[in-house]
Amino acid sequence: MRLIILLLLPCYFFSQNGTLFSNKDSLLEEGFNIISKYEGADLTRNEHVLLKEAYISIGNTFCNELDQYDSALFYFNKGLENDLLGLDSSLYAKCITGIGKVYGMTQRLDEAILKHEEAIKIQQERGDTLGIISSYYQIGVCYYDKDRDIALDFFKKSNQLSLIVSYNQYIAKTYRAIGQFYLDIKEIDSALLYLNKALPILEAENEFYDLCNLNLQFALLYSRSKKYNKAITYAKKAQKVANKYSYLQLLKNVHDVLTEIYYYKGDCDKAIENLEIKHQIVDSLSGLEVQKNIEELTILYNVKLKEEKNQQLEAEIKATRLAKVSDRYLFFILLLIIIIMCIVIYAKYLLKKRKLIISSIRMKVIEVKKRELTQRLSSAQKMILEKNNLIEKLKVDISESVHDEEKSKLLLEKLNTKNEWSEFMIEFEMLYPSFFSKLNNVVSESLTKNDIRLSALMKLNLSNKEISDLLYVSDAAIKKGKNRLSKKMILDKGEKLTGYINRL
Repeated sequence: MRLIILLLLPCYFFSQNGTLFSNKDSLLEEGFNIISKYEGADLTRNEHVLLKEAYISIGNTFCNELDQYDSALFYFNKGLENDLLGLDSSLYAKCITGIGKVYGMTQRLDEAILKHEEAIKIQQERGDTLGIISSYYQIGVCYYDKDRDIALDFFKKSNQLSLIVSYNQYIAKTYRAIGQFYLDIKEIDSALLYLNKALPILEAENEFYDLCNLNLQFALLYSRSKKYNKAITYAKKAQKVANKYSYLQLLKNVHDVLTEIYYYKGDCDKAIENLEIKHQIVDSLSGLEVQKNIEELTILYNVKLKEEKNQQLEAEIKATRLAKVSDRYLFFILLLIIIIMCIVIYAKYLLKKRKLIISSIRMKVIEVKKRELTQRLSSAQKMILEKNNLIEKLKVDISESVHDEEKSKLLLEKLNTKNEWSEFMIEFEMLYPSFFSKLNNVVSESLTKNDIRLSALMKLNLSNKEISDLLYVSDAAIKKGKNRLSKKMILDKGEKLTGYINRL
């Protein structure tokens, strides 16, 4: 975990006057303002993008500056809702990169690696070299405790790309990561080589925080080589940077390292001195945190106290006004309230009565229509049955009197018209308007025209004999058709087809 401690420490620390990133509150406030404006509304594409950017900004603030990883993960996942990849692949990559960082900081390393690998694919498609550099670096950090050789490979990939595009921030980061790798395996010369490469970049970029930690890395490196004077020199450089910007957390780290160096050097007095300073800084940090909490609670208390006083004052004013109102005005007000209540109650009564009358009329109309449709369905069934009997009779007559097989076939085709069935199905759908839509939802494959006719006749509770007469097929064909229809439906064990269709 040493690499993560040195390279991925939270990027905010308490100073004498507050925190390192004084603008985090304004960033959160700006993001929350955008969310309150756009969340839940009908948005244009640009407004959707603004909303997603706000989610990602808040997630990054919680992750990178406040170490509130649950909150960060919540807002990153909010950003992923409603197909963020389709809306803007760049924002999608930023979102899953943020989730990868959260997983990395909470030791869900395998999940973190998968998220960063997904981000790399999108970044490669978009030609986002800076994003790829960052993702390679993050994967290296995740692998550091799992497999350092793989981690080193990713650090080097990130370093090579950074050098190509002159991305100084990650050139320095990757040099430091590679140097830390060699420091941990005690290859001091290689560690010095890479750490020395990072030093001038950080000095040129004025990255005081990273510069301070790099000097601490040098101090630890020379301490392990038993070059204690050099180690102390670099620790003092780090102390100078920390003092310049008055960041107590950095000073605590400096005195922590100095304590270790003096201890191994054998200078116990200096070790104890630095240890005491470290404890004083820790106490100061705790005191500042307590002071900040007290100030926040004081502000909240004052606000609440003012609200209570305002409420009390308003109550006194109302009481004074009511006391000045004469009994006559009070009587008229109460009378007016009673009249209004009576009007409201009577209006509700009339409305309820009207709804009951309308509902009764609708039920009667529905019953009349249902009876008419039932009668028309019965007529359609009778017509189809009569037509089938006529066709049967004509077949016999044709077979006896006509020897031209082709002419017989044409004549039968003309007789076997589908108009009656079309009219029958129209009437059926008027009687059972949602039957076929429900039927289509419970079948595993598409229904044939015969399946639809058979299911409609079964809905009318017709027997196999009646259905065979109407469809002009044998009883065996009807049974076979029912078996085929049962296989297409998702029936519970032991459930019968007829009962199931009647429930639709």
